[in-house]
Amino acid sequence: MKNKICIIEDDNTLQLVLSYELRNCDYEVEVASDGLEGLNLLKSNNFDLAIIDWMLPNMSGIDIIKEIRKDDNNIRIIMLTAKDNEMDIVEGLDSGADDYLTKPFSTRELKARVKSMLRINHNSNIRRINNLIINLDTRSVMKDDISIDTSKLEFDILLFFLDNKNKVLTREMIFNYLWNEESDVNIRVIDNHISNLKRKLELKNNLITKRGVGYMFVD
Repeated sequence: MKNKICIIEDDNTLQLVLSYELRNCDYEVEVASDGLEGLNLLKSNNFDLAIIDWMLPNMSGIDIIKEIRKDDNNIRIIMLTAKDNEMDIVEGLDSGADDYLTKPFSTRELKARVKSMLRINHNSNIRRINNLIINLDTRSVMKDDISIDTSKLEFDILLFFLDNKNKVLTREMIFNYLWNEESDVNIRVIDNHISNLKRKLELKNNLITKRGVGYMFVD
């Protein structure tokens, strides 16, 4: 199955060049020249990757990315722009872009970036939450390319939540997943581990406490 790529770019010449080059690499490509048109295209299709220009008619690339990240944390996004100062790059990445290319750039470099991005998507053992990349093979967590240290129990709890998104998990359920009913570990230790996860990975808006019941991970 071909990877699906969405290009949102109002420069018709660049749009044609990029779509031609990527189709020649055997990707399925759809294009939009307008910000709102691009947002609707992204929301109505399942794309593996989006290439989004910063300055667009009707809706900026930054606003498109912010809107998409509310619902889809798995699509890979490369931002294109003529802006090249550090603050602009930081703003682009903070908005939810995974990579950033300043104009002018070579199509060879873009294709290499696309290939790298899609390689991460193809690895089913890679999970994304907000600006976190979680590698199940290496049991590691990266945030903005910086490694975040997690204990074995913290990582195990994180995986349990990822496998049970939008479900309320009681302390007993989490406890039995980690240990067994005969363990003499105090069940309240779970609260400490979850508190550490929320702090380390900045998941206060994802890991919600259901008072008197347990916790729920909202994606």
